[in-house]
Amino acid sequence: MTTPHPTAPPAPRHIVVVGAGIAGLVCAQRLQRAGARVTVLDRATPGGRALTQEQHGFSINLGPHALYRGGHAFRVLRSLGIAPDGTVATGGDGERLGRRSPLPDGLGTWLHTELLPGSSRYLMAPAVRAILFPPPGTLADAIASFSAPLRELTEALVRVSTYSADPTRMDAKVAFDQVKLAITGGVLYLHGGWQSLVTPLQAGLTIQRQAVTAVRPGRVSTADGEIEADDVVLAVPPATERSLTGQDPGETAEAAVATLCLGLSRLPVPEVPFVLGVDRPLYLSVHSGWARLAPVGGALVHVARYLREGEQGHAEELETWLDGHQPGWRDLVVFRRYLPRIRVAGHPAPGKARPGIVVAPGLWRCGDSVGDQGLLADAAFASGDAVADGILAQRQPPRASPNRPSRPRPGRSYPHFYDFYPYFRGCRARACAPDLSKGSRFPSSEV
Repeated sequence: MTTPHPTAPPAPRHIVVVGAGIAGLVCAQRLQRAGARVTVLDRATPGGRALTQEQHGFSINLGPHALYRGGHAFRVLRSLGIAPDGTVATGGDGERLGRRSPLPDGLGTWLHTELLPGSSRYLMAPAVRAILFPPPGTLADAIASFSAPLRELTEALVRVSTYSADPTRMDAKVAFDQVKLAITGGVLYLHGGWQSLVTPLQAGLTIQRQAVTAVRPGRVSTADGEIEADDVVLAVPPATERSLTGQDPGETAEAAVATLCLGLSRLPVPEVPFVLGVDRPLYLSVHSGWARLAPVGGALVHVARYLREGEQGHAEELETWLDGHQPGWRDLVVFRRYLPRIRVAGHPAPGKARPGIVVAPGLWRCGDSVGDQGLLADAAFASGDAVADGILAQRQPPRASPNRPSRPRPGRSYPHFYDFYPYFRGCRARACAPDLSKGSRFPSSEV
């Protein structure tokens, strides 16, 4: 008798992830935990725009960052066993016509906010209706009938929730859904910056600092040669994907800001931790007022301007605006960094869906411009998670549900459903010949 040779276990799939931002790290971490062999390629330091720099005791994100508590990021992080550590941001002021007043955080405060003239406060029905039941079309169309002060306040709330400064390039439903998420769940400022998420997401991964020159299904070209893979994942911005694949990933609207980040030895006016421009697309937030981002006694301040397509910021404008809310800050500067324009995320263009996660067989994409779930970092987390699900699903052979037999094939006899289950065979027998002296098990309508 011949002894059969033992069957060798199948080799783990090799997945190459191009891009070590949030989406790429989420996808790679999920795949590696499932047993795949994963290689991450990125010419820059892992983290992408979630990278946090340490300087003079300050933890400095690349622009103002906040994590939505009710979004997809929390769901994915929880599934990976990562608990975000931070503080919920509360309160804040808005500035309109040079006057600073508390921002509304509910219907009652909307009716009493000094950011709206008395007549506009009581004409809020269109705004409430639009937020609860977003109309189709652009944000500009949805708020065209609002009074000017109400329109400005609505645009300001959309800006701070989505980073989008152009209502003609923002889908109304996407905008108002994000505003609802901000109002109902709030945002978290993370202790230690977003590096506190990047570090556990990259733990155990093989990350190579290489520049990728071209990508096609099953093959990645780098400056050092070619890498073969069972699947390739593109976790890069749309412009980079276009240059690597030669294909157009589709139209998205880009959100961008000009940002001034300051490390101060102390905060001149502690009573003003947050100001949102209502009639101007400006933003000021003392992130260290909520999260541990500065040395004891110090303050980490982010000032930003929301930019339209093709627009560049000017540092003088941000510095002058900060003079009005934190006078004396110029004498307290420990650290200063200004970025005239930084891409925040990609939004779906009005009336159009964002690109899906499948580029071609064996070639996937993920990022903040991908998929139909969430905006900003939530979209990156959700699409990275979805790509991992799609790749892992390829490993699972299709199988019939244990609760019902497989569907019949043409030309084959197919036994009755009840023949598969003794219990139902008994039910069928009772149904065909019920014992009326004891009462039927089922109502007569089901017999």
